[in-house]
Amino acid sequence: MQKAGGEEILGKEAAEAILRFGRNNGANSHDLTNCPAIGKMASLLGGEIVGMWPSGGGVPAHIKIRRGGHLDYQFVYIFGTGSVPNSSSEGLIPVGGSVYLRNTASKAL
Repeated sequence: MQKAGGEEILGKEAAEAILRFGRNNGANSHDLTNCPAIGKMASLLGGEIVGMWPSGGGVPAHIKIRRGGHLDYQFVYIFGTGSVPNSSSEGLIPVGGSVYLRNTASKAL
């Protein structure tokens, strides 16, 4: 996160993009051209920005970065400053500030 600009910058960029997303009734990764820190974070992770999602199920609106292979994706969720998921948001692990991680790999029984 620090190499991408830090928690504060990532949260600020996410908040601004999400505000635009709400006004435009839908957005994708091409709408994030004014988010250099988020783009840099995706690049540093070897991932790709897959878009923005509205609020739902205790998870506020967010930007999502995907990295990894088909069977073991990891998703990085970036929420706007001051906006974080509630404690019942299953699978989201806090990384720092408004950045969370969710692994999708199947767990061995």
